[in-house]
Amino acid sequence: MAAVTVCLLLCACKEDMLTGTNVIPGGDYLGATHTDTFTLKTETVREDSLQTHNRAQYVLGTVNDASFGKSYAGVYTQLRLSAFGVDFEDGATVDSAVLALRYDGYYGDKNVPHTVRVFRLAEPIAYNEDSAIYSTESFDHNGIAIGSKENFIVNTDSSYKEGDSITHAAQLRILLDNAFAQDILNQDPQGALKDNDAFQAYLNGLFIEAADSTNPFSKGFMYLALRNQESALSIYYTTPDGSKKK
Repeated sequence: MAAVTVCLLLCACKEDMLTGTNVIPGGDYLGATHTDTFTLKTETVREDSLQTHNRAQYVLGTVNDASFGKSYAGVYTQLRLSAFGVDFEDGATVDSAVLALRYDGYYGDKNVPHTVRVFRLAEPIAYNEDSAIYSTESFDHNGIAIGSKENFIVNTDSSYKEGDSITHAAQLRILLDNAFAQDILNQDPQGALKDNDAFQAYLNGLFIEAADSTNPFSKGFMYLALRNQESALSIYYTTPDGSKKK
């Protein structure tokens, strides 16, 4: 019986199995074809604008990507007073002014340098609780930079220490012109410094430009937490009696 079994198996191997062409009738073929060459046509479509007010993060920087091309992000922002009716005293003089913007992350190559510039807006940022600001909007500025930071490397891991006891999270610190800060000090406590409405009528806001677009485009975006309390304009000044204040 064993010999017969072997013989039957060997004979079965000579028959057409499921891989043969006679299993499916010719009329039932799917008619499919194949090719190893084709052309893919693509195009870039602009997305709809996005609301950009009251965000936890704002993006600043430029990217030149080999696949997606150039992307740019600048920031329009307003300043609010930390206290109303501040009297800086007649004769107070500015020592320095710094715009600090807290880092909240980074995208791209951290080893490439960035350059940013700050401009004073020439028109107000029209916004109220019933309106919205979109990514496609822009606002005029006076064209003269009031501050800049050139060719710096973003470090989101390093803290900033102020004096001997105050430590801040990693931040972008931009030195502003003393003349701009002195003009703020010279304002009337019951005028431009009376409240936020009066102050924003005096100072429409700031435009923070990623100047890499002319430097040329870089390879990274900074994420900034502008609504964090550590993001602020600080003015260091000397009073007529020689006291140093902030």
